[in-house]
Amino acid sequence: MKTILFTALASIVSGLVSAGVANIEDGWYFIKNPNSGLYLQVSNEEASAVANIEVGTGRKSDGQKWKVTNVGDGYVTLTSALGDFNIDVANGEDKNGANVQIYDAYGGEAQQFVIMTTSSDNVYTIASRVSSGGKALDIENEGTSEGSNVLQWTNGSKGNQSWVFEKATTGCWAKELGYNCCTTCQPEPYKDESGSWGVENGEWCGIADTSNCCTGGYPCCKTTTKVEYTENSVKWGIENNEWCEIKEKPKTTTTKPAPQPTSQPSGGDDKTYSFGYGLKNKAVPSKGCGKNPSLPKTGSFDFNWSGGKRTVRIDIPNNYDKSHPYRLVFGMHCMGGWAGGVQQEGYYGLKPLDTGLTTIFVAPEGNGNQAPWGQGDYQLFDQLLEKLKNDLCIDESRVFSAGFSYGSMFTNGLSWNHQKVLRGVAVYETAERNIWLPQHTGLPIAWMGVLGFDDGLCTPEMGRRARDIILEHNSEGGKAKNEKAEEANRGGPHKCYDYKTVDQRFPVRWCTQSGGHIWDHKDPGQNKSWVPQATWDFFTQF
Repeated sequence: MKTILFTALASIVSGLVSAGVANIEDGWYFIKNPNSGLYLQVSNEEASAVANIEVGTGRKSDGQKWKVTNVGDGYVTLTSALGDFNIDVANGEDKNGANVQIYDAYGGEAQQFVIMTTSSDNVYTIASRVSSGGKALDIENEGTSEGSNVLQWTNGSKGNQSWVFEKATTGCWAKELGYNCCTTCQPEPYKDESGSWGVENGEWCGIADTSNCCTGGYPCCKTTTKVEYTENSVKWGIENNEWCEIKEKPKTTTTKPAPQPTSQPSGGDDKTYSFGYGLKNKAVPSKGCGKNPSLPKTGSFDFNWSGGKRTVRIDIPNNYDKSHPYRLVFGMHCMGGWAGGVQQEGYYGLKPLDTGLTTIFVAPEGNGNQAPWGQGDYQLFDQLLEKLKNDLCIDESRVFSAGFSYGSMFTNGLSWNHQKVLRGVAVYETAERNIWLPQHTGLPIAWMGVLGFDDGLCTPEMGRRARDIILEHNSEGGKAKNEKAEEANRGGPHKCYDYKTVDQRFPVRWCTQSGGHIWDHKDPGQNKSWVPQATWDFFTQF
């Protein structure tokens, strides 16, 4: 049985994507039909519901710019840069000839699509969910001229149904037209088919970035809090002799913070950082603090989420105090494993080490497929974490995940886009690849990897590449990638190396030893694995 499962895992790891379904990352794209050279666009740049979809000459305008958002189970939505509008099959009809338009973004099945691979590299069809993937976006009558209509038709991967996703550049688009981009906010922008324009020093400039602009295109105040004028609930101040909008800071709670458990650190680094926490920071209580829990202290519970129902294994300290924030550790099972097995093994041997009773352990069940963790399970994690934080007293600054094999690949994926809710992860025999992976946010995270030199499934090369991706984001300019880690000698005891050139708030530990595809590596002559203690020390340093 193990041989069959490992063979299946090896096939999945090397294959990267499930058959037929493309892995297009979230982000902004221009979508081109290679047969005609024309781009998917909103007719007349009309920012309104039921505006028609057609194809036109590439102008890289907002009407041709689409945001891909993966929404689970292989489906995406396609949002227009003109506003809060999604590509939509008119009336949600599953029939040939149903027109394609933009409509108010609500994310229903009429606005969900699956991007399918074709026989040509990087060329795809865009199939509708309302047709269960049987019908695709189609240029009517195989049109190749400006303004040709787009509708839905039986998916035959034909030339007029083929699309290429071109990443939208984040640079200055106006330079291609001989202009610079604006360096200041523009209160009254002008729009044409190329994009939005402002004026600086008597010259036109393209508006590429409005992230630092507030109401009416005016800048947001950076330091001043003095209100000079209020209009329609908008508060205005003055900086550098210019009007700016004063954004109120989030209100702080006036309730007494919940006390910390005696084993949690105090007197540590409680500075405010642009991202993350200082070492030994004070606990951050969740909304569940002060509530009587509804979940069992030990055993399991059924968790209803947007994708159905899952069993979740849980262990809460016997002396649980609803006013004390607890560390939270997730355990993710491998292919062929189950959540109950993780629980029986003490959550990878970590629970027996929690002698101070400071930690809540949970292990969700996988999706029941051969590959137990997929794209939809990232939403499961989010919803389960929210449930736990609302029901239990969790230290939101100390949430961790550990996993082995496929569970480690899923945990590693979480480390790419869940840095704001996960303090750190431990991955046992991992890889930098998976059937589906989120786009990396670029943020750092505490990361520990365990590697067996003789692993033929998640090979050492895959594990080292997964580590290097983290090193790139955990150090200034990615310099830690050039730091050579000390690894164990073959046949000898394990070696754990802590990187010196990473940000100390986001440590990276790399543990190696001879051995195959197992999580509980042991030193020669020892019956007890060193992995749990190394992981526990890593998690509890914060």
